[in-house]
Amino acid sequence: MSVSSSPEVKANGDREVTPPLDCPELSPKDEMIHQQLAMLDAQLKGNVSLAEEQFTNSLYHELVSDERVDAFLTSCDLYDSKTGRWLNIPRTEEIADKSDLYNPVLEIIDDIMKSLGNGADRTRQIKQTHDVRLLHLEEFEMDHYSSPSLAIRARGPSFELPRLTKNGSSTSIGFSNVTACFDVVRSEDAHDGLSQLGQQAVYARYVSYSPSYSMLGH
Repeated sequence: MSVSSSPEVKANGDREVTPPLDCPELSPKDEMIHQQLAMLDAQLKGNVSLAEEQFTNSLYHELVSDERVDAFLTSCDLYDSKTGRWLNIPRTEEIADKSDLYNPVLEIIDDIMKSLGNGADRTRQIKQTHDVRLLHLEEFEMDHYSSPSLAIRARGPSFELPRLTKNGSSTSIGFSNVTACFDVVRSEDAHDGLSQLGQQAVYARYVSYSPSYSMLGH
């Protein structure tokens, strides 16, 4: 098995992070994610804590009750309450690629927002972003980006349109107006849980904070 040594990644002005040398050769995209995680680790500097469930729940306003969820599932045309199955999700033998799941999952999330979002669907829209580059804006120039399968685009005073790209082109969706990212992955294609958690950590960082560029959105 061939190995490659990853380049050093400058996480800030006075600290450099060198990813482990002995790792399998990575694709360009995986190498980029590897560097992103190294930057995130350097910024956290080991200061990671686990919050109690009570604190986590306190961050959300008017959580949907179990009764409302049950009522939604009973009335939802996409869900079969008897079998406990989403009807628009293809069966395993019908799925040739994870892209076959993008639109069905989008439909489910869209229905949930419209039915349980208390009007959030007026300012929130679920979009396919698997072929969109959500640029990572840093204090120093980089070419990093993320392309989650789906993302929720938001409108309102806490959000702004993404800045122009290097070639001057514009896009209607980026981390400055995204509130959530989703990766749709088949079980047989899933990486280990730690890798998936790391990717979600990268999404969370750029959704909530991009220094000197995007605003904090709630």
